[in-house]
Amino acid sequence: YFGNDLFSISEKDMRAKLNEEFDELGTSIDDILYALFSPIDPYKKVREFVRALNLNDKEIESLYDDFGGDDVIRSLKRNPYPIFRALEIPIKKADLLAKQNGMDAFDQKRMVGFMENTMDAFEREGHTYATGKSFSKKFLSTINHGAFYETVHKIHLANAMKKAKTIMITDDGFVSLKERYKEERGIAEKIHYLLDKTDITEVNIQEIEDELGLQFSASQKSTIAGALSSTISVITGGPGSGKTTTVSGVLAAFRRKTGSNNFILCAPTGRAASRLAESTGHKAMTIHRLLGM
Repeated sequence: YFGNDLFSISEKDMRAKLNEEFDELGTSIDDILYALFSPIDPYKKVREFVRALNLNDKEIESLYDDFGGDDVIRSLKRNPYPIFRALEIPIKKADLLAKQNGMDAFDQKRMVGFMENTMDAFEREGHTYATGKSFSKKFLSTINHGAFYETVHKIHLANAMKKAKTIMITDDGFVSLKERYKEERGIAEKIHYLLDKTDITEVNIQEIEDELGLQFSASQKSTIAGALSSTISVITGGPGSGKTTTVSGVLAAFRRKTGSNNFILCAPTGRAASRLAESTGHKAMTIHRLLGM
């Protein structure tokens, strides 16, 4: 293009001449060089779409990678609440995005989004259901501090709950996620099935005490005997009440019953599992490790 002038023309003059040519195409040499050599950002469109929400890079990448690339923009315009819920992004940011894209304050998708968010809040507190009154109070408090100016009232909630597919009200007036309700019903049915398999077994507590060098209380003796005659047992008590000692007695009783030491002990945390192993002399692991998670 520059012929013999290539080695003598200054960079400034070269840029000026090239820009004259590219100007006819509506661009410049700097734009061309930037497009050729700047790093490609696959998240650019999504990043620009959610710019006002101040999402971090990880959240933006998850939106793109987990929900269809650039197609996630269309999904977010239609209903941002379930996507933000799945990524644990605060619902206020989903609410702001919904408002920016013209959603009505009383839209069923918005109402369901806040209903699910309310039940998530109860679950973080350890509850899988809520009374109607406590659910309504938490729901209204949250949604009326969202991005919209219109006030949502109980009548709006009542109407929305009739059409909600993921939220249910039980016959006795409790509110729950339908998915969680089905899970709990399934667990209850399996427990009833196991309880029907009860096998009454006699156990000599005195022999177990002699073997372990322990003296069990009356309640501990009853618990050990009960563990051998039922497929499921729940042992409760505060710190120092003798739960772990009772488990040692149950293990000894099972060894006598089966002639085997093939038992599995598990606990919610690593520390609890270590404490259980130390107290019983039997290997223990965390629940998630037992489940292969």
